[in-house]
Amino acid sequence: MGTEKSGSVFIDGCFDMVHFGHANAMRQARSKGSRLVVGVHSDEEIIKAKGMPVLTSEERYEAVRAVKWVDHVHEASPYSLYMSTLDKCGCDFVVHGEDITLNADGEDCYSIAQRMGRFQFIHRTEGVSTSDIVNRVLARYATGFDHSAAQSKYTGTETFLPSARKIAMFSNRTEPEEHHTVVYVDGSFDLLHPGHLSWLRTLKESIPNAYIIAGIHSDEDVASYGPTPFLGVHERGLGVMGCRWVDDVIFNAPITVDKHMIAEFGINVVAVGPSGADYPVDGYVLPKEMGLLRTIEGPRPMSAKTIVDRIVARQAEYAAKNKAKAEKERMSGL
Repeated sequence: MGTEKSGSVFIDGCFDMVHFGHANAMRQARSKGSRLVVGVHSDEEIIKAKGMPVLTSEERYEAVRAVKWVDHVHEASPYSLYMSTLDKCGCDFVVHGEDITLNADGEDCYSIAQRMGRFQFIHRTEGVSTSDIVNRVLARYATGFDHSAAQSKYTGTETFLPSARKIAMFSNRTEPEEHHTVVYVDGSFDLLHPGHLSWLRTLKESIPNAYIIAGIHSDEDVASYGPTPFLGVHERGLGVMGCRWVDDVIFNAPITVDKHMIAEFGINVVAVGPSGADYPVDGYVLPKEMGLLRTIEGPRPMSAKTIVDRIVARQAEYAAKNKAKAEKERMSGL
């Protein structure tokens, strides 16, 4: 199969705690064809192959549907790819990163696709993985956790280095037009989860012609009203940029929404959810006075704390799983 952009492309995975690395994989996959189908494994398949995921099947399906490069989600996709899955989804080939994925029997999940000439590689995003994010949570909350022993050789870098090229690849490259209602939202968006995503979708669908700009608070500002974020501002921002409900992102956005910001971005609505009340400084005084502020409840009661609590409740299990994964990578010599 050549590299020309034609036909339908398939990519599959657990996609637990969807982050900008997942979104970048989907972006690369979508660039290889005219349609992208994403297979998401069920909880049962993941548990059998490598242990309990943090998010449930339904939560992961919802998170993947929110990624802007995805055309269709194939639910409960088998862990080992079968040609029947590609055919059922109408896909010409499957893509995957350079690292090998093994099933519960220790076999390469994509060996048949490779032999049939229906496989292509994409580049793995350095500096982030679900295991790495879980490790960050465990390093803060688990007792006696050895971060170095559980660190992936593929993604376990200490610091994510943003570049103009990386950010540009995620940009929609659009500007609001006269018919748009420019909606500004802000927050930490740490550990981006279905609670965030379903709320953003609600804004997009409930406000006519919404053009949504998301302000991502700096690491320092987030720490001033809550726990220090697990992901840096650029990691969090790229995650939000991958969301189909968001049109633009402001990095290091100030907590206070002032007249200069409202004028510069042409803001018509400032939307807040319940967490907006957690800020120690009321940053919405001016939007309130101008009649721009709207409080909108999200359909899914979920927060970053929900994710942290799930990881902490199974800290021994996740620590052992990530350590075993890191050891397997070191032993493989790949």
